[in-house]
Amino acid sequence: PTPVNTNNATIQVNDNYDIESVGADTVSAGPVDQGDIVNFLNLFTNEGTATDTYNITYSGSNYPSGTTFTFYKVDANNQPTSPFTDTNSDNIIDSGPIAVGDTVKVILQVNLPSGASGGPYSVVKTLTSVNDPNESDFHVDKLVGINQPTVDITNGGEIGSGNETGVGDGPEASPVTTIPANPGTTVNFTLYINNTSAQDDNYALAFATDTTAGGDLQNAGVLPSGWTASFRDPNNGNSVITSTGNITAGSFKQVTFRVNIPAGYQPGTVDLYVRALSQTSTAIDLKHEAVSVNTVRSIALVANQTAQVSPGGSVDYIHTLTVNSNVDENTTSSSNLFINLTNSTPTGWTSVVYWDVDEDGQVTGADSLLTSGASPSAVDLPTGIGALSYGDQVKFIVQVTASTGLNDGATLTTTIAINDDNTQIAAVSNDDQTEVQAGRLSIDKFQAPDNGGAPGTFTKNNFNVFPGDTVWYKIVVVNDGSEPVTNVIVQDNVPSYTTIAAVATVTEDIGTITGLALDGGNPTVGNTGVVKVVATSLDPTEQFTILFAVKVDE
Repeated sequence: PTPVNTNNATIQVNDNYDIESVGADTVSAGPVDQGDIVNFLNLFTNEGTATDTYNITYSGSNYPSGTTFTFYKVDANNQPTSPFTDTNSDNIIDSGPIAVGDTVKVILQVNLPSGASGGPYSVVKTLTSVNDPNESDFHVDKLVGINQPTVDITNGGEIGSGNETGVGDGPEASPVTTIPANPGTTVNFTLYINNTSAQDDNYALAFATDTTAGGDLQNAGVLPSGWTASFRDPNNGNSVITSTGNITAGSFKQVTFRVNIPAGYQPGTVDLYVRALSQTSTAIDLKHEAVSVNTVRSIALVANQTAQVSPGGSVDYIHTLTVNSNVDENTTSSSNLFINLTNSTPTGWTSVVYWDVDEDGQVTGADSLLTSGASPSAVDLPTGIGALSYGDQVKFIVQVTASTGLNDGATLTTTIAINDDNTQIAAVSNDDQTEVQAGRLSIDKFQAPDNGGAPGTFTKNNFNVFPGDTVWYKIVVVNDGSEPVTNVIVQDNVPSYTTIAAVATVTEDIGTITGLALDGGNPTVGNTGVVKVVATSLDPTEQFTILFAVKVDE
């Protein structure tokens, strides 16, 4: 029989789109260094029944801010070649056509930023069918971690030298290096800044006297009052630096940490912490150092002086005791200061010493008589002087008087000495040499602040002035001798950085002085020069006073 077709129906077989990831869902790499490039290779197979194109995307990233991602094609050695592009104009990067059963290799290249560390980090890479968006698969690209760059500050030498100390994370509980030093001196710590990372770096340098609970500097740059410090480059003329400059991976830079200790600073140990910190990678290390300030005990007395005196006349010598110790003196327990006065000649002279209580440079009723050159023993300083700290000063006035019977040319050496009864500090002394002269001029100069256009209180002591201030000067000239002095010339330069504010005048104080006059060349207001006064003759006891004022330049 002849076959007959009884089913005329048309059957259409639809394409099936499917994609499957190859291998483990999660691909891991690392740990790596900051700024590294990491390539994650992922494979996907077209398991459908037709050629397909796959959009390539990533999502769910917790990588550090600044990380960039790029999808790359792969060569035969599984190395990135060129980036994938958008082949179908849907504004999404895609694989291009992938035949049935073929596998597409996709590298996600991760460019890490500098300054980030830690981990783990992950991102999801997804391939989605262009023809059937419901068909997709993924891989998770996981970075185990980013290494924290490190830096290590050492003493003694660089890491690997065999001389290094203080290796490892700081700050140390105890100082790595302690340098003993006197107040008023400078110490140098030699530091080695070791880049112990796998990348080049640059470290800012800082210092402090304490650290925070988190191990960083507390109040960076702050030192005890009077202390200063700086970082120096010993290989560049000890120039001041604030950072190391670039140090290649595994290398080091030598740095000098210079510390200046103020004069008079009290004894004891001062902790110091130095820090190297990368602003780029955040690598950090602290080093614990210390300065041990020594105890210094000393006093000074100034100065040796000479003067002339007429028979029966007297002269005053001002001496200043200064404490240079960094501990309190004259406390009885630490030291017990006493004063002694001696004369080189036992007859014809008298000498006494006063504590200049009001510090005006003159013997007044306010001052305290201490002892004389005829006294056989020393005396304690008055209790009113009390304990003396660094920089404290005490003024004494030695007054020497010549008897009327002394001949012209007679001399005396008067020695004032300060000693410590506890023998903790060395004794100090000054010698005052006095000579008898029959005809002798005595000249004393005083200064005073301005008081409404007139002089205030005159003194021999210094006082502060400011630009625009006026200062008055008084010069007292007297013949202390027993014979006339002829052809007297007294002159005084107008001080630097000042000009005349009140022209000089001269006044007879005692006697009728022959030929007393101002020199015609005396400077006028607003000018500088030399104040000059002349006298033809000055008899014994006759006295005159010169008065003028200057203005400090503004």
